[in-house]
Amino acid sequence: MTKVTKFAALALAVLVASTSLASAGGIKIINIGPIKPKPQIPIINIGPINPKPYIPIIPFFPDDKPAPHEDVQLAVECSVRDPNGVTDDFWLINVGDAALPPGTRVKFSVPSTGDRGAFLVPRSIEVGQQIRIADLLHGAESGAPCIAKLLA
Repeated sequence: MTKVTKFAALALAVLVASTSLASAGGIKIINIGPIKPKPQIPIINIGPINPKPYIPIIPFFPDDKPAPHEDVQLAVECSVRDPNGVTDDFWLINVGDAALPPGTRVKFSVPSTGDRGAFLVPRSIEVGQQIRIADLLHGAESGAPCIAKLLA
């Protein structure tokens, strides 16, 4: 056999094999993706983030004297923890000067898993208290660093 004949035979074999695979549905590729899909968390883009927004408290005085002006600092921290070592839960901690009202917008990030987004605080959180936001993360190690900021 000459080189041209060998090359032609090889080309014909490749053509037949590829045509057979294409007509049979092709090669099956196994998709190894995440175990569970990430939830669709809406991201609210409202401009720059103020990490410590404040709410002025103006008490009502019946004698029409000017009210003293006090500023309240709202601030949050976060934690990723579970006694089993791996968790899907995100803990939000109120470290500000006043209760965090329900509906407050919080931006979060857990760099080790790539989880990030925003959510609304479901209920009031008193100063020093914390709440668990269940199933927000995807297999984060307990103690993983996290970031939480209030959206003004």
